[in-house]
Amino acid sequence: MKRTLTLSALAALAVLAPACLLPPDWFGEAGGESGGEAFYRLVALDPGGTVQLENALGDIEIRGWDRSEVEIAVEDDQDASFRGRSWFSSGRRASAPPVVVESAGGSVKIRADLPERERDIRSLRFTVNVPRSVNLDGIKAKEGDVTIADLFGKLRVQLERGHVQIDNFSGSLDLTVGRGSVEAEILDVRPDDAVKIAAAEGDISLLMAEDAAVRIKAAAGGTVTSEFDLGLKLPAQSVEARLGGSPAAAVDLSAPRGSIRLLKSK
Repeated sequence: MKRTLTLSALAALAVLAPACLLPPDWFGEAGGESGGEAFYRLVALDPGGTVQLENALGDIEIRGWDRSEVEIAVEDDQDASFRGRSWFSSGRRASAPPVVVESAGGSVKIRADLPERERDIRSLRFTVNVPRSVNLDGIKAKEGDVTIADLFGKLRVQLERGHVQIDNFSGSLDLTVGRGSVEAEILDVRPDDAVKIAAAEGDISLLMAEDAAVRIKAAAGGTVTSEFDLGLKLPAQSVEARLGGSPAAAVDLSAPRGSIRLLKSK
């Protein structure tokens, strides 16, 4: 991988903690302006394992690190005013976010476990560190931004509304966004990789290495543009082209109400 991830303050604390599950109130009350408690777990997972995560409202950030553990921190997002609603708007004091973590057979499943009455108003922010080699098989959210970085393996994301940012990822990708944009950096592309990105209402930016070997199929309601020489007249609404040698990975992009940009990774 081309970057070294700086560990968060949570990771620094986790180094001092025993390699076991920690209680939900490990942090105690967040105090100050946070107005509630945080949820924290540290779960063993070997490289190549599977992680699933489901959230309703709120941002999800997942990054790779050089440890055989999954670190999960969840807090209420009081800055979710852009969604037009807030759990804290009525002066509520939040208890620790209700989160279920299941670990078995090389798999970790994480989900927000909010009661029905809170699912449309309580926004939770997930910050997760995982082994760099991982299968993120089912990252699902109703509304929020999803950030994923410094990983290789398989990635499947479903987001109804929000922005998806993927940096320094290598492997197969299946990403679907209802209303929102996507910026994805795919590196070290291998012939058996498959990259599929669909944004129903939004733009797609795909960044690749200059020497990537890919078969590209792209269709947009707006335009398709490229920093790569595709041998075609651009901009256009649909493109089928090949970059690099053979064999090549398959790249399928769809933005029926947006535009698509093919960019060279820096």
